[in-house]
Amino acid sequence: MADGKTALKVESATQLIENATSLGGVTSKIESRARWEGERVPPGLLRVSVGLENVEALWADLEQALAKE
Repeated sequence: MADGKTALKVESATQLIENATSLGGVTSKIESRARWEGERVPPGLLRVSVGLENVEALWADLEQALAKE
């Protein structure tokens, strides 16, 4: 994303993809690493861990979240 503010907006806008750190589960997760890593990672970086949901549903969720950005 362009910056940390945009990354947080997209992260918050997903509906199917859960906003959490991946712990190896079967559901998709998204998180802004800069929140935890500080200046070690770019502020706009979003980490996505893909689970077992329908791929089309995941794409749709990401597309609607990005559209709100």
